[in-house]
Amino acid sequence: MILSNFLQNDPDVVIIPYTSKNPLYVVSFILSGIGIIYIILTLFLLKLLSNPWSRMVLFISLCDVIITGGIVILYSIEQPNEVICDSFIWATHYAVLASFSWGACFAHAFMTVVKTENETRVSGNLKYYIAISHIIPIPLTILSIKTDFVRYNPEKNFCYHEFRYGEIDVSFFWTEIVPYAIALGFAIYYTFSALKKLYAVTHGISRWRLMSVLQFPLIMVICWFGQQLNIFLAQFNVHLPYAQNIGVAFQTMCFLQGFLNAIAYGVTYTVYSGYKKLFKKHCKRKRREIIEESTGSLVHSSDEEINRALMERSYTRKLSPKSTSFRKASSFRMVQTLDSRSREDDIE
Repeated sequence: MILSNFLQNDPDVVIIPYTSKNPLYVVSFILSGIGIIYIILTLFLLKLLSNPWSRMVLFISLCDVIITGGIVILYSIEQPNEVICDSFIWATHYAVLASFSWGACFAHAFMTVVKTENETRVSGNLKYYIAISHIIPIPLTILSIKTDFVRYNPEKNFCYHEFRYGEIDVSFFWTEIVPYAIALGFAIYYTFSALKKLYAVTHGISRWRLMSVLQFPLIMVICWFGQQLNIFLAQFNVHLPYAQNIGVAFQTMCFLQGFLNAIAYGVTYTVYSGYKKLFKKHCKRKRREIIEESTGSLVHSSDEEINRALMERSYTRKLSPKSTSFRKASSFRMVQTLDSRSREDDIE
């Protein structure tokens, strides 16, 4: 994995420092980190892990986590030693090779769905995709270890790789350039084989929705093709103008893979419809809460008004002149009745 190219005093020697810091790399790390977080949150928030396409996106995002996280940690260590250099570079190299494989697997899944017109076949093939993408890189990573893919300079205290113009670099050529070329070849073959039959897809599968899967193999081309071509030409003694600037630009694109994967996943129909349903559900819940609060306040206020009216009514009756005079007249008549009855008793 190349971070930047710069020439030493010998114009035919290229030193590739793995701990070279560049503002463009920092920006790409931040964007890829945001993209990776977005993908993981989307998968769990929308509960999409049961979807086979989403699970494939999760696995390629895990590769991006190792690539971005490994390089960021290595950058943050001020004085790395040989063990740290070897461990982090080998881990990121393994993740790079796995991401190449996942790009080809996306193209194969696209071809499978087009030919069978059955998206459930992707779920059945997922175990094979996982095995291919995470087992094949192991021997290639071991080969890179044996062929000095990464070296450590104790005097300058940095990790690097060195190769010469016009000479085949065994480590880079066989453990990165060739695997990328194979993955790219399979992706192109699967894609064009499927596109020939895509017009015949009529059994409830949206063509444009299905073609969104091809974004991930396309990202593999966008992010890695320039870097691989640059190293390949250098080994055949082709000197590109502004080699250092070109190397930085190509490596920046490699580090943006996580961010571009997040954009590609965010515009898929599955994610769009999932967030749309989630937004509608949230709006309905909020509307229900507002209605319940307004209804409860109306009931509470009406109860208070009724109680207040009853109290005022009873208080008014107590103070009403008519009611007072009525009570006095009734008392007077009762006293008269009692007096007349007592006189009658005396006469008898």
